[in-house]
Amino acid sequence: TTQTFTGTGGVPGDTVNLYANGTLVGTATVAPDGSYSVSASPALTDGTYAFTTKYEDPAGNLSSASSPINVTIDSTPPAVPSTPDLIATDDTGASNFDNLTSVNQPTFEGFGTTGDTIEIYVDGVLAGTTIVDANGNWSITTNSIADGVHQITSVAIDPAGNASAQSTPLVLTIDSSAPNSPIFTTTSGPTSNAQPPISGTGEPGSTITLYDGTTPIGTAIVNANGSWSITHSSPLAEGTHTFTTIAIDGAGNTSLPSSPIAVTIDTSNPLPPVIASVSQDTGNPSDKITSDNTLTITGNAEPGTTITVYDNGSPVGTVVVGADGTYSVTTSALTDGSHPLSITSTDSAGNESQPAAVGTYIIDTGTPTAPTFGSVSQDTGASATDKITSDNTLTVTGLAGSAEPGTTITIYDSSSGSPVAVGTAVVAQDGSYSVTTSALSDGNHPLSITSTDSAGNQSNPTSLGIWAIDTAAPNAPSFGSVSQDTGISATDKITSDNTLTISGAAGSAEPGTTITVYDSSSGTPVAVGTAVVAQDGSYSVTTSVLSDGNHPLSITA
Repeated sequence: TTQTFTGTGGVPGDTVNLYANGTLVGTATVAPDGSYSVSASPALTDGTYAFTTKYEDPAGNLSSASSPINVTIDSTPPAVPSTPDLIATDDTGASNFDNLTSVNQPTFEGFGTTGDTIEIYVDGVLAGTTIVDANGNWSITTNSIADGVHQITSVAIDPAGNASAQSTPLVLTIDSSAPNSPIFTTTSGPTSNAQPPISGTGEPGSTITLYDGTTPIGTAIVNANGSWSITHSSPLAEGTHTFTTIAIDGAGNTSLPSSPIAVTIDTSNPLPPVIASVSQDTGNPSDKITSDNTLTITGNAEPGTTITVYDNGSPVGTVVVGADGTYSVTTSALTDGSHPLSITSTDSAGNESQPAAVGTYIIDTGTPTAPTFGSVSQDTGASATDKITSDNTLTVTGLAGSAEPGTTITIYDSSSGSPVAVGTAVVAQDGSYSVTTSALSDGNHPLSITSTDSAGNQSNPTSLGIWAIDTAAPNAPSFGSVSQDTGISATDKITSDNTLTISGAAGSAEPGTTITVYDSSSGTPVAVGTAVVAQDGSYSVTTSVLSDGNHPLSITA
């Protein structure tokens, strides 16, 4: 650097001589106004010099020397200062060394040479200056800096004006914006878990603090996807807990509290439900064998709880208990077979009662095979197959293998238009049976039989046919004549004709009945002739050959 000195009071045109430590180092001519400016040439090296001047006129006469000016020449720049350090109280991030802050006018500190000037630059723009103190320390609070990522550098300037190079930059992140309040994804309501996981969403990387009332009970870092979950380290007390959260971001900014949720801790199991009825038990009402594969269970339990029906541990039906404490729950369709059923009551917190046994129900939806029959007795009509009889308590039998053992054979009479049961019997182990009707009224009776198993499943009917019951005896027939009476008189009943013909005019007997002639000569009536009465009530019947002798004869219809 060239050293230049100026002054006034000289004679215009005179020469000014500049001396450093008595050695001439430069000359200049006094300007017309008496001023001058003189520089050392060449530039002097670093060191301490006493500078003086003398005027010299054109004749070469020199003036006396001026008073000396002592000058130290220093052209060496100071050392590059260390990287600025953000003071700990302004480093509001997770640590005091992460250079993350919520302060927009941060303070930086460092070390330097006493008396040097320190300049702080933010992204290359001067933001503050200070003088290094006697202890070699300095501290600068910058102008306001906008939120964002910034490069902070420093420059040291010594008293001679030499400036150092820029320091290594400090990368500083300023974030003065508070995060949004966290949001719960856990909902208000009861739970049976005394250490329920409380979950929600928030700003990724921020720290969530969970409060139970005003007491902090846990923290969590929000995941990259914005989710978080906190579980208290020990069981919470029974009752309702009001939870809130705050979020603190990496710069230390704190959100407003979240909206609260109310979670009720309830770890007490409800009482087992009471069972009142199970329907339909279609067999014997208490044998738990049924053809109904959707059973309905009714009873009483804690209002608002959920009744669950279990089939060997698997749920097969649910219902919510009414406000009056009653319930009715129907199972899904159960398969044929054995089903150990039980029910429990579960409250809104998820606590489940001990199971109440419903019992083991046997579901049987299979219809038995229609029974066969061997005989119906007695058929007392004109033939053994005409189904006309005076027997009003008919007996139906089936041989071995005629029906499913253990099922019930039922005889139905449809004479009223609808089938009415008129007799039952249980089939033997060999598949045979015998069932007798109750007393049937005179008239036509369409009869059928079915087989019903213990579950109440009934087979298709097997028709027995239409049976005509007739228990009323016909009126005694009258007769008009007996021929041939060959005796002395036509009325002496002495004859040589041993095949007598008895006849009755129209109206003498019931049409369609059979006239039988009986001979009691042996002491017991013996039929000796028959004929069917014509539609007009007339008939004619001839005996078989009668032996000689007395024959007490009679006729019946």
